[in-house]
Amino acid sequence: MKNFDIKEELYNLEAEQAVIGALLYNNLLYEKISFLLPEHFYIKINQEIIKAIFYMIDKGQIATPITISPLFKDNEIINLAGGNKYWSNLVTNVGPLVNITFNAEHIKDMYLRRSMIDLSLQCISSSQNIKLKQTIQNIIEETEVSIFKLSNTNTTKSIQEFNVIMKEVLKDALYASKQQSLVGVSSGLHKMDYHLGGFHNSDLIILAARPSMGKTALAINFAFNAAKKLLKKEDNGASVCFFSLEMSAKQLMLRIVGQESEIPSDRIRRGAISNNEYNKL
Repeated sequence: MKNFDIKEELYNLEAEQAVIGALLYNNLLYEKISFLLPEHFYIKINQEIIKAIFYMIDKGQIATPITISPLFKDNEIINLAGGNKYWSNLVTNVGPLVNITFNAEHIKDMYLRRSMIDLSLQCISSSQNIKLKQTIQNIIEETEVSIFKLSNTNTTKSIQEFNVIMKEVLKDALYASKQQSLVGVSSGLHKMDYHLGGFHNSDLIILAARPSMGKTALAINFAFNAAKKLLKKEDNGASVCFFSLEMSAKQLMLRIVGQESEIPSDRIRRGAISNNEYNKL
């Protein structure tokens, strides 16, 4: 069986050099790859160079081979990589500037794959070592947290220009003015829909009240109404994922069934229902 590092091939030297070279050629391209971090690069010297470039750009300085190279004059790593010849390769292997975003996304994809391998190996090692004080549940929870953190690094946000966002807002306003029905996702309550305009992407809606005032029941009502409208293929419906820390899935379903059948959920739980009511259920 061939013995090799399974992460050995999960990097692209040409892509890393192309991104660095393009950025040195035109610092304004930084806006297109603002999601990229130095640790996403596999080659150590490329990590150091891109870190220096980001630092200079963030400080409002111009990053070029002339301004960057003196910072690495006595750097052993770049000297081993070829010194001046390496800088020359960065400049000559730029390639089409329009490819910088694609190359940056490829670099990050390789980083995520390497990270998943590291995480998998750590999970295997922890699972095999039964002498550890950790229980298997601890290992599962720690793995879940690590995967969640890793998945969050895959969200990319870049700088957006004012005029572009303004056009989108005006487009949405024009679309809403031409609609006869609600534009957002309906809550099922007409007055609330009128004041909120429905639920929209990126909205954070907080439903607050004292204990036992019916917050969960109302939230379930919102969710079920939205899902029901989607089932009817109406434009203002949506699929819903409902999380609850206080109630099980069966308890939530019991509330929905009671709400839709107009039979008190406590009677359904106790089985205190007639044959007609059962048929209604």
